[in-house]
Amino acid sequence: MVAAQTQPGRLISGRYRLESVLGGGGFGRVWKAHDESLDVDVAVKEVWLPSAASDEEHAQRLRRAEREARNAARLRSHPHIVTLHDVVIEDQAPWIVMELVDGTLAERILQNGPLEARAVALVAKGLLEALGTAHASGIVHRDVKPANVMFGGDGRVLLTDFGIAVKQGDTALTMSGGLMGSLEYIAPERFNGVDSGGAGDLYSLGVTLYQALEGVSPFHRDTPTETLTAVLLGEAPVPREAGGLGTLITRLLDKDPARRPTAAEALAMIDALELPRVPNGPVAAAGRPVSAVSSPTRTENVPSPPQGNRKLLIAGGAVVAAVTQADSSSSAADSTAPAAKESGAKGQGMPPGCENLTEVMEKWNQVPLSGTVPLPPTEHVLTEILDLQKANLAKAVRPAVKTALQNDIDIAERALKALRADDPEIYRQAVAKDKLKHLTELSDACFFNNLGS
Repeated sequence: MVAAQTQPGRLISGRYRLESVLGGGGFGRVWKAHDESLDVDVAVKEVWLPSAASDEEHAQRLRRAEREARNAARLRSHPHIVTLHDVVIEDQAPWIVMELVDGTLAERILQNGPLEARAVALVAKGLLEALGTAHASGIVHRDVKPANVMFGGDGRVLLTDFGIAVKQGDTALTMSGGLMGSLEYIAPERFNGVDSGGAGDLYSLGVTLYQALEGVSPFHRDTPTETLTAVLLGEAPVPREAGGLGTLITRLLDKDPARRPTAAEALAMIDALELPRVPNGPVAAAGRPVSAVSSPTRTENVPSPPQGNRKLLIAGGAVVAAVTQADSSSSAADSTAPAAKESGAKGQGMPPGCENLTEVMEKWNQVPLSGTVPLPPTEHVLTEILDLQKANLAKAVRPAVKTALQNDIDIAERALKALRADDPEIYRQAVAKDKLKHLTELSDACFFNNLGS
């Protein structure tokens, strides 16, 4: 694949120097880069083109990238849409140069927990204004989700990635006959072959706002089949922390696209609420902390499949997964927290290498995310994590567990090295971003590979 050959330091179009990967998806990844002509930092999206693809597949990817650029360019002046600067075709692959923006809504929820209702209202207004303009121009985004919602340095909410957007008059493109988009955010009518246009974007926005308020997606399940069933048949409960937004979100999530409000109608509903302004403006500062005790009581509100339900307990930036079997005789609020404690502390039924997962999570919780880090205590905790995980790796059997443990060891070693070298940027990258990703990977390997075994 082209993606496998790309390395930091590569110069694109003799101008854009790739520095580090910011994120990725099924069709490409985004780099932080430096525009050497203007001496400014930018984001560069690399579209992946598999070397084994047919000529038709190759042409389809190129058309898709060109369409993203064309659609985004039409909207580039909007204050709530990420600005596109340039499109480059190099080595028969497209590179899309965009405004560099700090952080996504998905990352914000994962790191800081759900947002306050008034902050979610501001997010909703920005996205509704962006979608309203796009829909008025005949453009449907088709992939609205927390990972495509970003925050500018001034707190602005920005919608990005029009990669599967469709403009009236465009030829519809699918990849290998498949349905493009992220499963749990796709409007149910699209699975029946009905293109509802802007109403589908409004449904996806409803799922996004629900997740911003509750910290979890209402339809995410452990398998694609369960997720699809939840989207088609499940009903999301009114979020508990809605602060007046519950009615709007319920209407956005209506299974019938004809009953969903338009972007303009949804904006009017928010304006009528007269929610208080977020202190100091930026939405980024409006996260609501979530404790390991309160998180399960919030996630039990979401319909779960009979086989069990994945719950993420977010505390101080660390992620702890718990699996609870469905039991009609007791509520999830009563059973989830003990299950998390017992599974991790006693290691009952856990695969080798996972017995002390909760202890490892608790130690990661003691590691400061950024700022002035006290060297001796933090160094001691990171060393303890390394000792624990190396011992766990020595007894692990399952390949997924081994890989996850090794990744966690690599992160701890990188953080420790950066701490001793007084390199705050590398340290923060390790403990604030990479740690969360690999702890979630470790939780998946320990808990979900263990179901039914």
